[in-house]
Amino acid sequence: MTTVPTTANTVASGELNDQVLTVPVVPEAPQEPAAGRFSAEDLEKVRREEREKLYGRLSQQDEILKATQTELEAARRVREEKEAAEASARQHAEDEAKAKREAELSAKTLLKEREEAWEKRFTDLQSQYERDRELFAREQEYARLQQVRNDILAAEADHIAPELVDLVHGNTEDELRQSVELMKQKSAAIVAQIQQTQVAARASMRGTAPTGYGVGPADTDAGYRQYSSGDIKSMPMSEYAKLRGQLLPAASAARSNQGMFR
Repeated sequence: MTTVPTTANTVASGELNDQVLTVPVVPEAPQEPAAGRFSAEDLEKVRREEREKLYGRLSQQDEILKATQTELEAARRVREEKEAAEASARQHAEDEAKAKREAELSAKTLLKEREEAWEKRFTDLQSQYERDRELFAREQEYARLQQVRNDILAAEADHIAPELVDLVHGNTEDELRQSVELMKQKSAAIVAQIQQTQVAARASMRGTAPTGYGVGPADTDAGYRQYSSGDIKSMPMSEYAKLRGQLLPAASAARSNQGMFR
């Protein structure tokens, strides 16, 4: 409210009294932002709403992932228990069958069977030795190439984007160097694209479309495959790098079973 002074009626004595009139004043309406422009408060509000939406989706996906992991863990335990029970039953049946067969065979037949078993085991050990030798050679070559890769990446660290380092691969030194050159070119292209995007972003603000990540069932075991010394020797280094986590434990397990006779 605004008070406005005015001169009113005279008093009985003939002197003037100052009186005021109180009238309402309508506040000025806030100025609207110019068309096509947003205030900092508007932009912050939009960003906050987008973050809240994104956090909600991430929280929901995290719950789905945890539920899926729980189900997979339960299924794994059931499968392992079933496999252990089946293995125990098979071993028991094999032991009974072996005891019954040895009891029925004559000493001569049993001796011949034992000789054949030892001959087969000797052949198997020979094959295992060749396989382990080739596996050791491949492991040495793999370690050497990894060292070469690390040295090249260290020398070119300033020219390759960190996100592209894992994409550097190769079966030989030449392939590794070619891969490094390719990642250097891609890194330069990414830098140029980022610069262009930053220039465009100053002219026009655009929202980012949220994307989700699907959660599907895990891959199941597709069975087993055997690798001979020839397979390991002729295996490309890229394939060996993927399988070494299985080949090395399998070779160790095979060596630990050398003293067992069935």
